[in-house]
Amino acid sequence: MEADYGIRIQQEGMLTVPSNNAYNFGKGDFTITVLFQTTVGGTIISRKPAEGGTGNGGWWLILRPNGVIQMNTDDGFGYYKAVSEPTIALDGTWHSVAAVRQNGNISIFFDGISIQVTPESSKPTPLDVSNSHRVVIGYGDQQQLQFVGILEDVSIWNRALNQAEIKRTMFNKVTPEDPGLVGFWEMNRDFDDTSPTNNPATPIGPVSWVPVFHCVWAETVNAYSYCAIDLHENAVTDYGAKIYDHGMIIIPPNPAYNFDKGDFTVTALFKTTAGGMIISRKPAEGGSGNGGWWLHLRPNGVIQMNTDDGFGYYKAVSEPTIALDGKWHSVAGVRQNGNISIFFDGISIPVTPESSKPTPLDISNSHRVVIGYGDQQQLQFVGILEDVSIWNRALDRGDIQRTRFNEVSPSDPGLVGFWQMDRNFDDASPIHNNGSASGSVKFVEVAHQAERQQTLKIESGTGYLYGVVTDKSKSGVSFPEDALVKVFRPDGTQLNQDSNTDELFVQMNGNSVWAFAVKNPQVGDWKFAIECPTSIPVLLSLQTTPTGDVPQTIGNTLQELYGEVPAAHTRVFLARGKREALALFSWSWSDIGKWAGITLAAVGAVVGGAAVAAGAAIASPVVLGASAAVAVGSWITNVALVNEVSSGSLQVADKMGIGKPTFGGSGQGSFHFIIDGEAYFPILRDLLLAVRAGHYSASGISIPDNPNFENLIEGINKAGKKAYVIMWDTSEIQHMMENNDFLKFHLRRWLNGKDARRNAQTIEALKGLQNVEVRLQIYHAYRWWKPGVPEGYGSILALNSQHQKIAIVSVNDVKCALVGGFNIITPAYFDDPSHPMHDHSNFHAWHDCAVLLQGPVVDIVEKEFDRRWGQTATNAATVKEGTYAKIACWQINHDSCLDEQEACKSQPSKIPYQDRTTSDPKYPVDVLITNSEFSEPVAQVQNKLLDRIQAAQDYIYFENFTFHDVSLIKSIISKLKSASGNFRCIILIPHPTKGNDHEDQRGQFYLCRMALAAMLLSTSEWTNAAFKHGDTVTREQCQSWKVNIPEDKPVEYATFDYTLKSDGSSRSLPLTDVVNVVPIDNGRLIFTSPVRYFESLNPNEDKFQLPGLNKNFRSIYVHSKVAIFDDQYALIGSANFSARSLKFDGECSVGVNNPTKAREIREQLFSHWGVNTPQNWWTIMTQFADSPPIKGGVGVVPLSIQTLNSTPPIWAWDYITAVVDPSDLL
Repeated sequence: MEADYGIRIQQEGMLTVPSNNAYNFGKGDFTITVLFQTTVGGTIISRKPAEGGTGNGGWWLILRPNGVIQMNTDDGFGYYKAVSEPTIALDGTWHSVAAVRQNGNISIFFDGISIQVTPESSKPTPLDVSNSHRVVIGYGDQQQLQFVGILEDVSIWNRALNQAEIKRTMFNKVTPEDPGLVGFWEMNRDFDDTSPTNNPATPIGPVSWVPVFHCVWAETVNAYSYCAIDLHENAVTDYGAKIYDHGMIIIPPNPAYNFDKGDFTVTALFKTTAGGMIISRKPAEGGSGNGGWWLHLRPNGVIQMNTDDGFGYYKAVSEPTIALDGKWHSVAGVRQNGNISIFFDGISIPVTPESSKPTPLDISNSHRVVIGYGDQQQLQFVGILEDVSIWNRALDRGDIQRTRFNEVSPSDPGLVGFWQMDRNFDDASPIHNNGSASGSVKFVEVAHQAERQQTLKIESGTGYLYGVVTDKSKSGVSFPEDALVKVFRPDGTQLNQDSNTDELFVQMNGNSVWAFAVKNPQVGDWKFAIECPTSIPVLLSLQTTPTGDVPQTIGNTLQELYGEVPAAHTRVFLARGKREALALFSWSWSDIGKWAGITLAAVGAVVGGAAVAAGAAIASPVVLGASAAVAVGSWITNVALVNEVSSGSLQVADKMGIGKPTFGGSGQGSFHFIIDGEAYFPILRDLLLAVRAGHYSASGISIPDNPNFENLIEGINKAGKKAYVIMWDTSEIQHMMENNDFLKFHLRRWLNGKDARRNAQTIEALKGLQNVEVRLQIYHAYRWWKPGVPEGYGSILALNSQHQKIAIVSVNDVKCALVGGFNIITPAYFDDPSHPMHDHSNFHAWHDCAVLLQGPVVDIVEKEFDRRWGQTATNAATVKEGTYAKIACWQINHDSCLDEQEACKSQPSKIPYQDRTTSDPKYPVDVLITNSEFSEPVAQVQNKLLDRIQAAQDYIYFENFTFHDVSLIKSIISKLKSASGNFRCIILIPHPTKGNDHEDQRGQFYLCRMALAAMLLSTSEWTNAAFKHGDTVTREQCQSWKVNIPEDKPVEYATFDYTLKSDGSSRSLPLTDVVNVVPIDNGRLIFTSPVRYFESLNPNEDKFQLPGLNKNFRSIYVHSKVAIFDDQYALIGSANFSARSLKFDGECSVGVNNPTKAREIREQLFSHWGVNTPQNWWTIMTQFADSPPIKGGVGVVPLSIQTLNSTPPIWAWDYITAVVDPSDLL
């Protein structure tokens, strides 16, 4: 659903619609409808000229000052009208009105209900209302009664609507195809008529757009009342330039701005509380050629426009205005025939001229234009500006209105400058004179304030009234930042403080109500007021418990409101750590009001959140009573059992059909490729130091003693800056198995409270830092199911992890982001390109890669961090500061050195600080996410890889510690069937050792053996294959062969099926039995491993040696996750090439789509391994394996399938890594 807006009409404001025969109803039926919000009333809509007589009939709909609604018809000689009783139409809340003439009788519907009217007339009805006059919205040509308030969805029909049709006009259900629709002005930031008549309106006077909360409500049988007030996520995104002290925007000189003594206009939209110079073109010097002009706001709200010829001035000075009230306004300064007019919010306001010379003055010069400052007056503007325009003619009132409503076109006559400030300083006029920022200027999203007041009638006998407000962009039941909700009883008293009694539950968030539940609520009209910025997608959901027939009452009501009923669902909900809380239940959305948003279950999540935050037992009698009344008591109980509110609220949101966030996206950004920890960790160090210092410049920044992670974060804290750290809440069972900590883990915690998990220790180390927030995030996969197993949050949730490794820093709103594979664990990850293997306990090196991003794409990475942050608590604050650090990592050692180890051992750093910002070119960058927490899985990394495999023409390169995702395997097999002989698919993974691989790595090798074999045996790229039990076969012996991988099964279910030429016999061998497959020389499939060759080593270190290779080779461990395609696309991040990473774990990778950058990355990485092109990889790796350099070094060698582990791993490995099909573990 699109964003909703209305038009605010003030004194002297109106919309006019040209005359059209479609509105000539004669003596026939017709209908007028409108939505409105006002406290003073007036003429809503009219079509009646001031004159009487033949051809001057008409009609009008007005609100009288006492709330009476009146519909008049007139034939130019007499009238017939319907007058209602007083209503609450002027209470400042939103209402609907419809006036219907049918067979001459006039009915009035108020909020969808036909109300009593009294007819008054001077002539019998029906009267002929046809004329050739305009339609006026917000005013009346005859009555001249000004409407002041907000209008939207104004419609005209050439027939009488019934009550059901009128209700459709109340809830955004009108379509252009509806029969009889002849006028429909929705006011969604335009004045278009979306009816078939297509007759747009024109604004006159002070009218302006206001964002409108969409609202649906019902007051129906069984004392059931329902209301949902909704500000949509896809509100129009607009930007402005926020100018701080010492900031300005500079426009180069251009003769197009030399108006001499002629006419010109300058306009701008602004928001400020301090005023200052809006725009100027006047040098500081006087004299010949130094004339100019400027437009500025004085501190008292006076608006002043000056002209100057270098020897004297002529200016216009207004009376004080409300320009400095911190709200959005428009201003225009116009010189016409020497006279200066000032328009404020579209209205020409009185001005007083002052001068030292007669007008017009010659204002031409060769000087720059300055926005937000003045070279002569030097009056600093502090606030936000957008849509600044300059014209070489005098605009009239209509033209100025268009500048206020985003209706300026580059082709408009006289336009010589137009800076929209939409995240750039480009000039959209034909002059194309782009500006640039100087000093403190940044782009900000323009978020106007939206507000709505709504009443809901509560009948006698109502058992419970409850409601909650939530941020729809968050994946849990989170309070929307900067929202303000007020709840008033019918007697005027307000729910404004926390309460939890048998009769009342109220949870406040600051001054706002967050959630509430009332038992036996007061009878009458409850009033709800909500306001918030348009940048926050908000939903306020309210309803009562029906007195009977609960499912039918709710279901029928909401079906009428929303039009369709989703199918009922069955869900499994497992409260984390509470197996006894597992409850299987069935519900449809009619049971708990799903379709509109959060209802009582969400209130329950807020109740649980309040209790958990306070360390108290979860109990709210009124909420539990209400839940019992609508048969969701067990659901609320389950929410209450969740020991981390974030998990419960996330699952509530998913079940309710809201709160599913958007993932990833694409944007422009620089893309700096990083190889190995020696490069990565100093970059992270320097970014954190920049946050601490408040600037990126090297001036004044030195490397502190012991620059480890904990100390750098503490430095940010001491500097008064903010840091936010989020880590995966490692499952206890994984920690115990991974670290062989079964016996002591719980005993240690019981004796001294110590949690041995790495991330828990980091939380403990950073505890107490006032400006630092550190959180653990539990990650629950959702769709673990197979036939016969209920869909939902399965019983093996601990298998999956939040595996992302991202960091975002902002220094004075200049942002950088790191995305890659590095965990903050040193020294293991602090490796250099020579891979010296200083760790002589296993001789493993940890090769990894990452990317440093700058530009708009960083906002997309930050959005992913903020999404996760919002899941860690029921209410998670959003960062507002301009300088901060955000770090999300799978695991962090708090004492990890972000420098060479010696620098953290009292030695000075050898790596000086560097400003890590760059002016590198910007490229198209994808931010790709894997996420399985919701009922709709997100597999963007996998999808991108599959797309790129099929699009590749020259080569594919994968680099990772594993490779066995079945979708990638199948895609490569498919690609090889059509690829040319010069095509290369290179897969680089670590080389197995003779006895030093960890259990999890042996498990990866076990699956990689089948994956690599499946790809070879599906092509002609092999010579012979060997299986267990002595089975061998050559390709030449086979008449036909193929690998059969069952649908929806991983590679270990595959079989190798072949038929022999000799006797036509067929065999089918399980791929789990494959021992070896020998590839052809220099084929299209290349399996390879990185190694280091040592000149001399201890010959007794057998377990470190690599099978089938020279004893002096040592395996380089590959932790990177890199894929490159055709020197066109490169992908780097946290996602491994396994089913777990591409379908289930939380991952973030980034891809750059540019041949220059992709080739640069490929050359940088290939050079790292001693290779130059994909086509000569095979030759170079075989040479390096056969004839390594005498003095040693880094290179690549062939990876033989027979060296990969051929026995299944132990069950513990299955549990830790979850690389087999998850359904097998249910």
